[in-house]
Amino acid sequence: MQTESSNGHHLPDRDEQRDRVRRAMQEGRYAAALPLLDALLLADDSDNDVRFSRALAYYQLGKLEQALVDLNALLLRMPQNADALLMRANTYARLGQLAQALADYDAAAALHPEDGAIYHHRATVYAAQGELDKAIDDYSEAIRLTKHLPLYLSRATLRYNNGDFHGCISDVTQAISLGLDSPEAFTIRGSAFAALNEYERAIAEYTQALQRDRRHVDASYNRGVMLLKFAAWAEAVKDFSRVIKVDNKHAQAFFARGTAYYQLKNFLEARRDFGEVIRLQPANLSAYLQRGKCYWHLEKYDRAQTDLAYVANECSTQESRGVEARVWLAMAQAAQGAHDAARATWREVLETHARCANVAWVAQQLKLDARQQELLQGLQDAL
Repeated sequence: MQTESSNGHHLPDRDEQRDRVRRAMQEGRYAAALPLLDALLLADDSDNDVRFSRALAYYQLGKLEQALVDLNALLLRMPQNADALLMRANTYARLGQLAQALADYDAAAALHPEDGAIYHHRATVYAAQGELDKAIDDYSEAIRLTKHLPLYLSRATLRYNNGDFHGCISDVTQAISLGLDSPEAFTIRGSAFAALNEYERAIAEYTQALQRDRRHVDASYNRGVMLLKFAAWAEAVKDFSRVIKVDNKHAQAFFARGTAYYQLKNFLEARRDFGEVIRLQPANLSAYLQRGKCYWHLEKYDRAQTDLAYVANECSTQESRGVEARVWLAMAQAAQGAHDAARATWREVLETHARCANVAWVAQQLKLDARQQELLQGLQDAL
């Protein structure tokens, strides 16, 4: 039924308006639903169902403060409304007001102790607060109530973060046995094996993940890291290149690929990768150090000295990175014929690390070649 306005136009009745709201909400057209909901509440401010729907629309649109206003008003009238409590808890969680969120989750759980969604959401808040044991307990309850397989992975991830790697593996294995066939499952289990130093099993898991999704960034990167441990440099380059193809701002992949290229003695490509790391992370001193070493091998001693001196200035001789930078800086200075500067840099190393006077030991620690060892021995003999 329609009513007629003063200008003769027909206005939809309340049932028709509610039907329009329902369709818009079901289709995810929350912005379109809002003016309809406003009109309904303007006509009848006491309609709790409409107020809940408007709160939901605000929530879905990220207008959390407006959602909170509606939910507070609704809960003043209906303090035992578990759906409203759950949504307000979720709203508080998204606003970072975790204590208020937990209070509402507790109240909702007391009203509906068999609602697994409440435990699931509360678990995420406990995890955000670092209360991993409580989060794991809530995930366990959510799993019992819903049998939702991805929750096994959420619990597995928390167990991994809590250092329970065997528990993590058990969760993933159970989820896979129940039918969860996702690259994330194999990636998480691979990381647990890696944490247990079972590198070959980790590689097998990451490979399983990549068979399901060749573009899976975490599986590609993590397998590449494992391959570095087996000195499989060329294969590691392939994995890190796959990561970079998907995410060209993945600084860790550029650094790791640069490391692999360096071991392959492809110093030009290594230098480029470490340069990308510096572009993405201008304060990454390890990238400057590695690029400086690449410049040394490419016989670009001026550029090597710039990078290595920067690291030396930023790191004291008490830091291993600071010592390594000074050793390479001294060699770059010596290779360019700046012998006084090289001897001064070498003395700086010896002042805090007398053991470095044993050049053979330094060469072994830093994996220096014969020419580099000869340069250092020359500096040592000249003191």
